[in-house]
Amino acid sequence: MKSYLKSIDVADIYVKPDRQRQEFNEAAGKKLAESIQKEGLINPITVELDEFGSYALIAGERRLRAVRSLDWQHVHCTVYEHITDEERFGIELKENLERADLTWQEKAKALATYASFQQTTKNAPIVEIAKEAKVAQETVTQAKILAEHLHDPEVAGAKDVKDAMKIITRKAEAKHRSELAKTFDLKRTPHSLHQGNAHEYLAGYQAHTFNGIISDPPWGVDADAFGSQAGTAHNYKDSWKVAREHYVSLAEHGHRICMPSAFAYVFLDIRRFEEVELIFSLAGWKVWPRPIVWDKLGSGMLPEPDFGPRYTSEYILYCRKGDLKVIKRGAPDVVSVPVVTDLKHGAQKPAGLYIELLSRVCRPGDKILDPYAGSGVVFKAANKLNLIAHGVELEESNFNLALTTMNEVGEDNAATEIVL
Repeated sequence: MKSYLKSIDVADIYVKPDRQRQEFNEAAGKKLAESIQKEGLINPITVELDEFGSYALIAGERRLRAVRSLDWQHVHCTVYEHITDEERFGIELKENLERADLTWQEKAKALATYASFQQTTKNAPIVEIAKEAKVAQETVTQAKILAEHLHDPEVAGAKDVKDAMKIITRKAEAKHRSELAKTFDLKRTPHSLHQGNAHEYLAGYQAHTFNGIISDPPWGVDADAFGSQAGTAHNYKDSWKVAREHYVSLAEHGHRICMPSAFAYVFLDIRRFEEVELIFSLAGWKVWPRPIVWDKLGSGMLPEPDFGPRYTSEYILYCRKGDLKVIKRGAPDVVSVPVVTDLKHGAQKPAGLYIELLSRVCRPGDKILDPYAGSGVVFKAANKLNLIAHGVELEESNFNLALTTMNEVGEDNAATEIVL
């Protein structure tokens, strides 16, 4: 693959439509033109001499656009003759990776195509491809995965590679859980799980069915818009208008379907404590005047790192129906349990937290309800404490996740991590 330098008429250079770079920043282009006008063209444009005597651009479209905007008639170019598609693509890719960056979508597609060329023609391993492209080996592997999923609008619309990979991973896990769920024998477990609307199931249960409720309904804090600040996506609508309807339904129907002596643990945003407290009080519950605090041991979301602290706690409304007495007298109102590090659900709670809360009020054989089952952590806690748990989950991927959790057997290691 030989090349030489030559001054070429700008008008003789043409650009093929299938370029790796498709987006150009106008402001950056103007800045580049000003630099070239002041200092000259430091790096020549790279072209290929075609069979008709014209020059097809290989690399340097930003520079070509800049010199055209300056009305240059001639420009110095590195000229290649008789090069292969693979060689041409590799030159363009290296140029783009080393200079003004492609969008992450363009870079992934280009790097994946280059890797495909190398593997097809040379049977080159990933490590050699990465070395040749001057990128990390992981970047090449990731690019191949991303390129295969760019047809998915949700993946293509992600703000960066990290978010795109999260989406791909989440969807792959959801598909796996869906396939796995089809193999489960629900007769092997004392628990039950239903896919559907929480309001409808709460209204349909018979009176005096459950010994208590533990639930984490939508909070009304727009969690569906948290983006990368959350460990994983919140795939449910989370406006306060919608959340309030859930709290009202949970309070009113929950009071009816619980035994004369029963409990309820309800997660909420601390800013809504008084409103939710009133909702449950009006429904007949006796609400404990202060929330139980879940201390996450330093972990949590950092919403505005330049202006305030990290959120390392969550809050739980505790209430009772009738004269239910606690089993653990004197248990503290702060429960310290580490967060789940491998989140599969946007609001996933550690099993140790549910185990601690339920152990304060439940006896073996009690029936408990979680009408917003999410990841199904209530089933882990129920297995540990010998309870019978019932769950409801609307969203299909979460339902399959909860179903997987419900059918897991064995001790829950998270329970040993409780620090009181």
